[in-house]
Amino acid sequence: MFKTIRSKFILTSVLFIIISTGIPVYILVHQFRENFNQRSRLMLNTTTNLLRYELYNAMMQGDKKNIQEIVSTLGRLESVTYIRIFNERGVIKYTSKTSEVGKELSEIAPDHIKLKNLNEASVRLINKEGAYSITEPIINEQKCQSCHEVSKNPIAFLNLETDLTKAETVFFTGATHMIFLAGAVILLLFIGLYFIFNSFINKPLAGLNNALKMVEGGNLDINLPVKRNDEMGNVFMRFNLMVLKLRTSKEQIDELHFEQLQRADRLTTLGELTSQIAHEVNNHTAVIMSRADYLEMEMSNKPKLEPYSEDLKTILDQTNKISTITKNLLRHSKQSQSNRRKIDIKGTISRSIIILQPLLKKRNIKCSFNSEVKNSTVIADDLQIEQIMTNLILNAADAISNDGTIEVELKSANDSILTVSIEDNGSGIEPENIDKIFSPFYTSKLHGEGTGLGLYIVQNICKSHGIGINCRSKVGSGTTFNLDFKKES
Repeated sequence: MFKTIRSKFILTSVLFIIISTGIPVYILVHQFRENFNQRSRLMLNTTTNLLRYELYNAMMQGDKKNIQEIVSTLGRLESVTYIRIFNERGVIKYTSKTSEVGKELSEIAPDHIKLKNLNEASVRLINKEGAYSITEPIINEQKCQSCHEVSKNPIAFLNLETDLTKAETVFFTGATHMIFLAGAVILLLFIGLYFIFNSFINKPLAGLNNALKMVEGGNLDINLPVKRNDEMGNVFMRFNLMVLKLRTSKEQIDELHFEQLQRADRLTTLGELTSQIAHEVNNHTAVIMSRADYLEMEMSNKPKLEPYSEDLKTILDQTNKISTITKNLLRHSKQSQSNRRKIDIKGTISRSIIILQPLLKKRNIKCSFNSEVKNSTVIADDLQIEQIMTNLILNAADAISNDGTIEVELKSANDSILTVSIEDNGSGIEPENIDKIFSPFYTSKLHGEGTGLGLYIVQNICKSHGIGINCRSKVGSGTTFNLDFKKES
Protein backbone atom coordinates (compact mmCIF):
# COMPACT_ATOMS: atom_id res chain seq x y z
CA MET A 1 0.00 0.00 0.00
CA PHE A 2 2.75 2.45 0.94
CA LYS A 3 5.31 1.43 -1.66
CA THR A 4 5.43 4.72 -3.60
CA ILE A 5 7.19 7.84 -2.39
CA ARG A 6 3.96 9.82 -2.77
CA SER A 7 1.95 7.52 -0.47
CA LYS A 8 4.75 7.50 2.09
CA PHE A 9 4.97 11.31 1.88
CA ILE A 10 1.20 11.72 2.37
CA LEU A 11 1.14 9.40 5.39
CA THR A 12 4.22 11.01 6.94
CA SER A 13 2.90 14.54 6.32
CA VAL A 14 -0.50 13.79 7.84
CA LEU A 15 1.06 12.25 10.93
CA PHE A 16 3.58 15.07 11.28
CA ILE A 17 0.95 17.82 10.89
CA ILE A 18 -1.48 16.16 13.30
CA ILE A 19 1.24 15.65 15.90
CA SER A 20 2.79 19.11 15.52
CA THR A 21 -0.49 21.06 15.24
CA GLY A 22 -3.39 18.98 16.53
CA ILE A 23 -1.92 17.89 19.85
CA PRO A 24 -0.87 21.41 21.00
CA VAL A 25 -4.30 22.81 20.02
CA TYR A 26 -6.06 19.99 21.85
CA ILE A 27 -3.99 20.62 24.98
CA LEU A 28 -4.62 24.38 24.75
CA VAL A 29 -8.40 24.03 24.29
CA HIS A 30 -8.57 21.46 27.05
CA GLN A 31 -6.68 23.83 29.36
CA PHE A 32 -9.01 26.73 28.45
CA ARG A 33 -12.08 24.65 29.29
CA GLU A 34 -10.55 23.47 32.53
CA ASN A 35 -9.81 27.10 33.44
CA PHE A 36 -13.40 28.11 32.64
CA ASN A 37 -14.74 25.26 34.78
CA GLN A 38 -12.54 26.27 37.69
CA ARG A 39 -13.53 29.92 37.28
CA SER A 40 -17.25 29.00 37.13
CA ARG A 41 -16.98 26.92 40.28
CA LEU A 42 -15.13 29.77 41.98
CA MET A 43 -17.76 32.28 40.87
CA LEU A 44 -20.51 29.93 42.05
CA ASN A 45 -18.93 29.48 45.45
CA THR A 46 -18.21 33.21 45.83
CA THR A 47 -21.76 34.23 44.90
CA THR A 48 -23.23 31.55 47.13
CA ASN A 49 -21.10 32.64 50.10
CA LEU A 50 -22.07 36.27 49.53
CA LEU A 51 -25.74 35.33 49.33
CA ARG A 52 -25.55 33.28 52.53
CA TYR A 53 -23.85 36.17 54.31
CA GLU A 54 -26.47 38.74 53.20
CA LEU A 55 -29.37 36.41 54.02
CA TYR A 56 -27.94 35.67 57.46
CA ASN A 57 -27.58 39.40 58.24
CA ALA A 58 -31.09 40.16 57.03
CA MET A 59 -32.58 37.30 59.03
CA MET A 60 -30.66 38.26 62.17
CA GLN A 61 -32.04 41.79 61.84
CA GLY A 62 -35.55 40.38 61.37
CA ASP A 63 -35.90 42.23 58.05
CA LYS A 64 -37.57 39.66 55.76
CA LYS A 65 -38.46 42.34 53.21
CA ASN A 66 -34.77 42.89 52.59
CA ILE A 67 -34.32 39.26 51.49
CA GLN A 68 -36.05 39.80 48.15
CA GLU A 69 -33.97 42.92 47.55
CA ILE A 70 -30.78 40.97 48.27
CA VAL A 71 -31.84 38.18 45.88
CA SER A 72 -32.80 40.65 43.17
CA THR A 73 -29.57 42.64 43.55
CA LEU A 74 -27.32 39.58 43.33
CA GLY A 75 -29.47 38.17 40.51
CA ARG A 76 -28.60 41.18 38.38
CA LEU A 77 -24.92 40.21 38.33
CA GLU A 78 -23.82 39.32 34.78
CA SER A 79 -22.46 35.93 35.80
CA VAL A 80 -25.69 34.94 37.69
CA THR A 81 -28.53 33.37 35.74
CA TYR A 82 -31.03 33.22 38.57
CA ILE A 83 -31.45 32.78 42.37
CA ARG A 84 -34.37 30.91 43.93
CA ILE A 85 -35.34 30.23 47.55
CA PHE A 86 -38.14 27.65 47.92
CA ASN A 87 -39.68 25.50 50.66
CA GLU A 88 -39.82 21.73 50.98
CA ARG A 89 -42.95 21.60 48.77
CA GLY A 90 -41.15 23.38 45.95
CA VAL A 91 -43.02 26.68 46.30
CA ILE A 92 -40.78 29.60 45.40
CA LYS A 93 -40.64 32.26 48.18
CA TYR A 94 -37.92 34.56 46.81
CA THR A 95 -36.36 34.70 43.34
CA SER A 96 -34.32 37.01 41.11
CA LYS A 97 -37.18 36.64 38.63
CA THR A 98 -40.09 38.14 40.59
CA SER A 99 -42.66 36.60 38.22
CA GLU A 100 -41.81 33.17 39.67
CA VAL A 101 -42.72 34.05 43.30
CA GLY A 102 -45.43 31.75 44.64
CA LYS A 103 -45.10 29.27 41.81
CA GLU A 104 -43.94 25.68 42.15
CA LEU A 105 -40.68 24.41 40.71
CA SER A 106 -42.51 21.52 39.08
CA GLU A 107 -44.28 24.07 36.87
CA ILE A 108 -41.28 26.28 36.06
CA ALA A 109 -38.50 23.74 35.76
CA PRO A 110 -39.89 20.23 36.11
CA ASP A 111 -36.57 18.53 35.25
CA HIS A 112 -34.26 21.05 36.84
CA ILE A 113 -34.47 20.24 40.54
CA LYS A 114 -35.63 17.04 42.16
CA LEU A 115 -37.30 17.71 45.54
CA LYS A 116 -35.99 14.43 46.92
CA ASN A 117 -32.65 14.30 48.70
CA LEU A 118 -32.35 18.09 49.08
CA ASN A 119 -30.89 17.91 52.58
CA GLU A 120 -27.34 17.96 51.20
CA ALA A 121 -25.77 20.56 48.98
CA SER A 122 -25.23 19.47 45.38
CA VAL A 123 -23.38 21.11 42.52
CA ARG A 124 -23.96 20.11 38.93
CA LEU A 125 -22.80 21.25 35.49
CA ILE A 126 -25.60 22.75 33.44
CA ASN A 127 -23.76 23.00 30.09
CA LYS A 128 -20.30 22.21 28.76
CA GLU A 129 -19.36 25.89 28.49
CA GLY A 130 -19.09 26.11 32.29
CA ALA A 131 -22.54 26.99 33.68
CA TYR A 132 -23.00 25.46 37.14
CA SER A 133 -25.99 25.16 39.45
CA ILE A 134 -25.95 24.68 43.24
CA THR A 135 -28.85 23.54 45.40
CA GLU A 136 -28.43 23.48 49.20
CA PRO A 137 -30.61 23.60 52.33
CA ILE A 138 -30.76 26.68 54.59
CA ILE A 139 -30.10 25.04 57.98
CA ASN A 140 -32.30 25.95 60.96
CA GLU A 141 -29.47 26.95 63.28
CA GLN A 142 -29.94 27.79 66.94
CA LYS A 143 -29.68 31.51 66.19
CA CYS A 144 -32.54 31.18 63.76
CA GLN A 145 -34.82 29.37 66.17
CA SER A 146 -35.83 32.61 67.86
CA CYS A 147 -37.98 33.33 64.81
CA HIS A 148 -38.49 29.80 63.47
CA GLU A 149 -39.83 26.77 65.23
CA VAL A 150 -37.34 24.44 66.77
CA SER A 151 -36.89 21.75 64.13
CA LYS A 152 -34.22 19.67 62.46
CA ASN A 153 -35.72 20.33 59.07
CA PRO A 154 -34.21 23.07 56.91
CA ILE A 155 -35.85 26.47 56.91
CA ALA A 156 -35.83 26.58 53.12
CA PHE A 157 -33.72 25.61 50.10
CA LEU A 158 -31.43 27.79 48.00
CA ASN A 159 -30.88 27.30 44.25
CA LEU A 160 -28.35 29.44 42.37
CA GLU A 161 -27.14 29.09 38.77
CA THR A 162 -24.19 30.92 37.21
CA ASP A 163 -23.15 31.42 33.59
CA LEU A 164 -20.27 32.93 31.61
CA THR A 165 -20.13 36.66 31.01
CA LYS A 166 -20.38 37.93 27.44
CA ALA A 167 -16.62 38.43 27.28
CA GLU A 168 -16.03 34.93 28.64
CA THR A 169 -18.56 33.49 26.22
CA VAL A 170 -16.76 35.13 23.30
CA PHE A 171 -13.42 33.89 24.63
CA PHE A 172 -14.78 30.38 25.15
CA THR A 173 -16.29 30.40 21.66
CA GLY A 174 -12.91 31.54 20.34
CA ALA A 175 -11.24 28.62 22.09
CA THR A 176 -13.73 26.30 20.41
CA HIS A 177 -13.07 27.99 17.09
CA MET A 178 -9.40 27.18 17.56
CA ILE A 179 -10.27 23.56 16.86
CA PHE A 180 -11.72 24.52 13.50
CA LEU A 181 -8.81 26.89 12.89
CA ALA A 182 -6.37 24.07 13.68
CA GLY A 183 -8.25 21.86 11.20
CA ALA A 184 -7.98 24.59 8.57
CA VAL A 185 -4.26 25.03 9.28
CA ILE A 186 -3.72 21.27 9.02
CA LEU A 187 -5.56 21.17 5.70
CA LEU A 188 -3.65 24.21 4.42
CA LEU A 189 -0.31 22.74 5.50
CA PHE A 190 -1.13 19.43 3.85
CA ILE A 191 -2.21 21.08 0.60
CA GLY A 192 0.89 23.27 0.63
CA LEU A 193 3.27 20.41 1.38
CA TYR A 194 1.60 18.21 -1.23
CA PHE A 195 1.88 20.98 -3.82
CA ILE A 196 5.57 21.44 -2.99
CA PHE A 197 6.17 17.68 -3.12
CA ASN A 198 4.24 17.22 -6.34
CA SER A 199 5.90 20.18 -8.09
CA PHE A 200 9.48 19.78 -6.92
CA ILE A 201 9.81 16.03 -6.31
CA ASN A 202 7.01 13.84 -7.66
CA LYS A 203 6.71 15.31 -11.18
CA PRO A 204 10.50 15.43 -11.77
CA LEU A 205 10.82 11.85 -10.48
CA ALA A 206 8.00 10.69 -12.75
CA GLY A 207 9.72 12.37 -15.70
CA LEU A 208 13.05 10.78 -14.76
CA ASN A 209 11.38 7.38 -14.36
CA ASN A 210 9.77 7.63 -17.81
CA ALA A 211 13.09 8.71 -19.31
CA LEU A 212 14.84 5.71 -17.72
CA LYS A 213 12.18 3.40 -19.18
CA MET A 214 12.82 4.90 -22.62
CA VAL A 215 16.57 4.40 -22.19
CA GLU A 216 15.91 0.83 -21.06
CA GLY A 217 13.90 0.35 -24.25
CA GLY A 218 16.89 1.47 -26.32
CA ASN A 219 16.01 5.13 -26.93
CA LEU A 220 19.23 7.07 -26.34
CA ASP A 221 17.97 10.28 -27.94
CA ILE A 222 16.04 11.27 -24.81
CA ASN A 223 17.06 14.55 -23.20
CA LEU A 224 15.54 15.96 -20.00
CA PRO A 225 15.06 19.76 -19.76
CA VAL A 226 17.38 21.33 -17.18
CA LYS A 227 15.38 24.38 -16.02
CA ARG A 228 16.27 24.36 -12.34
CA ASN A 229 19.43 24.97 -10.37
CA ASP A 230 18.52 22.70 -7.46
CA GLU A 231 19.42 19.06 -6.76
CA MET A 232 16.81 17.74 -9.19
CA GLY A 233 18.20 19.95 -11.95
CA ASN A 234 21.64 18.52 -11.18
CA VAL A 235 20.22 14.99 -11.43
CA PHE A 236 18.68 15.82 -14.83
CA MET A 237 22.00 17.22 -16.03
CA ARG A 238 23.84 14.08 -14.87
CA PHE A 239 21.20 11.94 -16.57
CA ASN A 240 21.68 13.80 -19.85
CA LEU A 241 25.46 13.38 -19.57
CA MET A 242 25.00 9.67 -18.87
CA VAL A 243 22.74 9.22 -21.89
CA LEU A 244 25.22 11.17 -24.03
CA LYS A 245 28.05 8.88 -22.92
CA LEU A 246 25.89 5.82 -23.54
CA ARG A 247 25.00 7.10 -27.00
CA THR A 248 28.65 7.82 -27.79
CA SER A 249 29.72 4.43 -26.44
CA LYS A 250 27.00 2.69 -28.45
CA GLU A 251 28.13 4.44 -31.60
CA GLN A 252 31.72 3.43 -30.90
CA ILE A 253 30.70 -0.14 -30.15
CA ASP A 254 28.58 -0.29 -33.31
CA GLU A 255 31.48 1.07 -35.32
CA LEU A 256 33.91 -1.35 -33.72
CA HIS A 257 31.47 -4.20 -34.17
CA PHE A 258 31.18 -3.36 -37.86
CA GLU A 259 34.97 -3.27 -38.13
CA GLN A 260 35.19 -6.65 -36.40
CA LEU A 261 32.60 -8.07 -38.75
CA GLN A 262 34.60 -6.79 -41.68
CA ARG A 263 37.78 -8.24 -40.21
CA ALA A 264 36.02 -11.54 -39.47
CA ASP A 265 34.83 -11.63 -43.06
CA ARG A 266 38.37 -10.97 -44.26
CA LEU A 267 39.71 -13.66 -41.92
CA THR A 268 37.11 -16.11 -43.20
CA THR A 269 38.13 -15.35 -46.75
CA LEU A 270 41.79 -15.58 -45.79
CA GLY A 271 41.14 -18.91 -44.07
CA GLU A 272 39.52 -20.26 -47.20
CA LEU A 273 42.39 -18.99 -49.33
CA THR A 274 44.92 -20.43 -46.86
CA SER A 275 43.17 -23.78 -47.02
CA GLN A 276 43.22 -23.76 -50.81
CA ILE A 277 46.84 -22.59 -50.99
CA ALA A 278 47.92 -25.16 -48.39
CA HIS A 279 46.15 -27.85 -50.40
CA GLU A 280 47.90 -26.76 -53.61
CA VAL A 281 51.26 -26.51 -51.83
CA ASN A 282 50.72 -30.03 -50.46
CA ASN A 283 50.12 -31.32 -54.00
CA HIS A 284 53.37 -29.81 -55.31
CA THR A 285 55.20 -30.90 -52.16
CA ALA A 286 54.02 -34.46 -52.73
CA VAL A 287 55.50 -34.35 -56.26
CA ILE A 288 58.82 -33.00 -54.92
CA MET A 289 58.93 -35.67 -52.19
CA SER A 290 58.14 -38.46 -54.61
CA ARG A 291 60.88 -37.32 -56.99
CA ALA A 292 63.36 -36.94 -54.17
CA ASP A 293 62.47 -40.42 -52.87
CA TYR A 294 63.01 -41.79 -56.37
CA LEU A 295 66.43 -40.14 -56.66
CA GLU A 296 67.37 -41.53 -53.23
CA MET A 297 66.44 -45.03 -54.41
CA GLU A 298 68.46 -44.55 -57.64
CA MET A 299 71.62 -43.71 -55.64
CA SER A 300 72.24 -47.38 -54.94
CA ASN A 301 72.30 -48.12 -58.68
CA LYS A 302 73.99 -44.93 -59.81
CA PRO A 303 77.13 -44.11 -57.83
CA LYS A 304 77.42 -40.83 -59.70
CA LEU A 305 74.51 -39.51 -57.58
CA GLU A 306 76.26 -40.30 -54.28
CA PRO A 307 77.80 -36.81 -53.94
CA TYR A 308 74.23 -35.41 -53.87
CA SER A 309 72.98 -37.64 -51.03
CA GLU A 310 73.19 -34.86 -48.40
CA ASP A 311 71.37 -32.47 -50.69
CA LEU A 312 68.59 -35.01 -51.22
CA LYS A 313 68.24 -35.52 -47.45
CA THR A 314 68.01 -31.76 -46.97
CA ILE A 315 65.37 -31.52 -49.71
CA LEU A 316 63.36 -34.36 -48.12
CA ASP A 317 63.69 -32.86 -44.62
CA GLN A 318 62.59 -29.38 -45.67
CA THR A 319 59.80 -30.79 -47.81
CA ASN A 320 58.54 -32.77 -44.81
CA LYS A 321 58.53 -29.56 -42.76
CA ILE A 322 56.55 -27.77 -45.49
CA SER A 323 54.09 -30.65 -45.55
CA THR A 324 53.70 -30.55 -41.75
CA ILE A 325 53.10 -26.79 -41.76
CA THR A 326 50.51 -26.97 -44.53
CA LYS A 327 48.70 -29.88 -42.87
CA ASN A 328 48.50 -27.89 -39.61
CA LEU A 329 47.27 -24.83 -41.49
CA LEU A 330 44.58 -26.94 -43.14
CA ARG A 331 43.61 -28.35 -39.75
CA HIS A 332 43.64 -24.97 -38.03
CA SER A 333 41.56 -23.28 -40.71
CA LYS A 334 38.68 -25.75 -40.39
CA GLN A 335 35.52 -24.42 -38.72
CA SER A 336 33.90 -26.90 -36.37
CA GLN A 337 31.70 -27.09 -33.28
CA SER A 338 33.27 -27.63 -29.88
CA ASN A 339 34.49 -31.22 -29.81
CA ARG A 340 35.98 -32.16 -26.48
CA ARG A 341 37.80 -35.45 -26.26
CA LYS A 342 40.99 -36.91 -24.93
CA ILE A 343 43.93 -35.12 -26.51
CA ASP A 344 47.67 -35.06 -26.00
CA ILE A 345 48.25 -31.45 -25.06
CA LYS A 346 51.96 -31.82 -25.77
CA GLY A 347 51.21 -32.44 -29.45
CA THR A 348 48.74 -29.53 -29.53
CA ILE A 349 51.41 -27.14 -28.20
CA SER A 350 53.98 -28.43 -30.69
CA ARG A 351 51.63 -27.92 -33.65
CA SER A 352 50.84 -24.35 -32.52
CA ILE A 353 54.54 -23.48 -32.33
CA ILE A 354 55.20 -25.03 -35.76
CA ILE A 355 52.45 -22.91 -37.34
CA LEU A 356 53.97 -19.74 -35.88
CA GLN A 357 57.60 -20.58 -36.59
CA PRO A 358 57.83 -18.64 -39.91
CA LEU A 359 56.52 -15.46 -38.23
CA LEU A 360 58.80 -15.92 -35.21
CA LYS A 361 61.88 -16.52 -37.34
CA LYS A 362 61.14 -13.40 -39.36
CA ARG A 363 61.26 -11.38 -36.12
CA ASN A 364 64.32 -13.27 -34.90
CA ILE A 365 62.39 -14.60 -31.90
CA LYS A 366 63.42 -17.97 -30.49
CA CYS A 367 60.54 -20.09 -29.21
CA SER A 368 61.41 -23.21 -27.22
CA PHE A 369 59.17 -25.91 -25.83
CA ASN A 370 60.25 -28.04 -22.86
CA SER A 371 58.34 -30.91 -21.31
CA GLU A 372 59.29 -33.79 -19.08
CA VAL A 373 55.71 -34.92 -18.55
CA LYS A 374 55.00 -38.48 -19.63
CA ASN A 375 51.22 -38.43 -19.42
CA SER A 376 49.92 -35.19 -20.98
CA THR A 377 46.37 -36.32 -21.72
CA VAL A 378 43.51 -33.90 -21.02
CA ILE A 379 39.86 -33.57 -22.03
CA ALA A 380 39.55 -30.55 -24.33
CA ASP A 381 38.75 -29.26 -27.80
CA ASP A 382 42.00 -29.54 -29.72
CA LEU A 383 41.33 -26.57 -32.04
CA GLN A 384 40.29 -24.27 -29.16
CA ILE A 385 43.44 -25.16 -27.20
CA GLU A 386 45.46 -24.39 -30.34
CA GLN A 387 43.68 -21.03 -30.46
CA ILE A 388 44.67 -20.33 -26.84
CA MET A 389 48.33 -21.19 -27.50
CA THR A 390 48.39 -19.23 -30.77
CA ASN A 391 46.93 -16.09 -29.16
CA LEU A 392 49.25 -16.22 -26.15
CA ILE A 393 52.40 -16.84 -28.26
CA LEU A 394 51.43 -14.07 -30.71
CA ASN A 395 50.85 -11.67 -27.78
CA ALA A 396 54.27 -12.61 -26.42
CA ALA A 397 55.83 -11.97 -29.83
CA ASP A 398 54.13 -8.56 -30.06
CA ALA A 399 55.47 -7.68 -26.59
CA ILE A 400 59.00 -8.61 -27.72
CA SER A 401 58.74 -6.98 -31.12
CA ASN A 402 62.14 -8.32 -32.35
CA ASP A 403 65.11 -10.30 -30.99
CA GLY A 404 63.81 -12.09 -27.93
CA THR A 405 62.81 -15.44 -26.48
CA ILE A 406 59.58 -17.23 -25.70
CA GLU A 407 59.76 -20.24 -23.43
CA VAL A 408 56.85 -22.66 -23.35
CA GLU A 409 56.96 -25.29 -20.64
CA LEU A 410 54.66 -28.17 -19.76
CA LYS A 411 55.01 -29.52 -16.22
CA SER A 412 53.01 -31.50 -13.74
CA ALA A 413 51.98 -29.30 -10.79
CA ASN A 414 50.60 -32.33 -8.91
CA ASP A 415 48.89 -35.66 -9.59
CA SER A 416 45.80 -33.96 -11.04
CA ILE A 417 47.03 -30.70 -12.61
CA LEU A 418 49.14 -30.02 -15.71
CA THR A 419 50.52 -26.50 -15.98
CA VAL A 420 51.46 -24.82 -19.27
CA SER A 421 53.53 -21.65 -18.89
CA ILE A 422 54.26 -19.17 -21.69
CA GLU A 423 57.04 -16.81 -20.64
CA ASP A 424 58.54 -13.96 -22.69
CA ASN A 425 61.20 -11.36 -22.06
CA GLY A 426 59.20 -8.54 -23.61
CA SER A 427 58.18 -5.09 -22.36
CA GLY A 428 55.79 -6.37 -19.66
CA ILE A 429 52.44 -4.97 -18.49
CA GLU A 430 51.85 -1.96 -16.24
CA PRO A 431 50.54 -3.08 -12.79
CA GLU A 432 47.40 -0.93 -13.08
CA ASN A 433 46.53 -2.66 -16.39
CA ILE A 434 46.83 -6.28 -15.23
CA ASP A 435 43.14 -6.42 -14.27
CA LYS A 436 42.08 -4.98 -17.65
CA ILE A 437 43.86 -7.36 -20.05
CA PHE A 438 40.98 -9.87 -20.20
CA SER A 439 38.34 -7.16 -20.82
CA PRO A 440 36.82 -7.10 -24.33
CA PHE A 441 38.27 -4.47 -26.68
CA TYR A 442 41.08 -3.56 -24.28
CA THR A 443 44.45 -3.36 -26.03
CA SER A 444 47.75 -1.65 -25.37
CA LYS A 445 48.75 -1.87 -29.03
CA LEU A 446 48.66 1.03 -31.43
CA HIS A 447 45.38 1.88 -33.15
CA GLY A 448 44.68 -0.58 -35.93
CA GLU A 449 47.20 -3.16 -34.69
CA GLY A 450 45.00 -4.99 -32.19
CA THR A 451 41.33 -5.79 -31.63
CA GLY A 452 41.45 -6.25 -27.87
CA LEU A 453 39.62 -9.57 -28.24
CA GLY A 454 42.49 -12.08 -28.12
CA LEU A 455 42.82 -12.45 -24.33
CA TYR A 456 39.06 -12.05 -23.90
CA ILE A 457 38.54 -15.10 -26.16
CA VAL A 458 41.33 -16.97 -24.35
CA GLN A 459 39.66 -16.35 -20.98
CA ASN A 460 36.25 -17.50 -22.25
CA ILE A 461 37.70 -20.72 -23.69
CA CYS A 462 39.45 -21.32 -20.36
CA LYS A 463 36.20 -20.76 -18.45
CA SER A 464 34.27 -23.17 -20.67
CA HIS A 465 37.00 -25.83 -20.22
CA GLY A 466 37.54 -25.24 -16.50
CA ILE A 467 41.14 -24.19 -17.15
CA GLY A 468 42.70 -21.90 -14.57
CA ILE A 469 44.57 -18.92 -16.05
CA ASN A 470 46.70 -16.26 -14.37
CA CYS A 471 49.21 -13.67 -15.43
CA ARG A 472 52.39 -12.34 -13.83
CA SER A 473 54.25 -9.44 -15.35
CA LYS A 474 56.99 -6.95 -14.60
CA VAL A 475 57.59 -3.88 -16.70
CA GLY A 476 60.86 -4.26 -18.64
CA SER A 477 61.32 -7.92 -17.68
CA GLY A 478 58.53 -9.79 -19.40
CA THR A 479 55.24 -11.60 -18.84
CA THR A 480 54.26 -15.14 -17.89
CA PHE A 481 50.87 -16.77 -18.47
CA ASN A 482 50.07 -19.99 -16.61
CA LEU A 483 47.35 -22.41 -17.70
CA ASP A 484 46.23 -25.15 -15.29
CA PHE A 485 44.64 -28.20 -16.99
CA LYS A 486 42.93 -31.04 -15.18
CA LYS A 487 44.92 -34.17 -15.96
CA GLU A 488 43.07 -37.12 -17.47
CA SER A 489 44.26 -40.49 -16.18
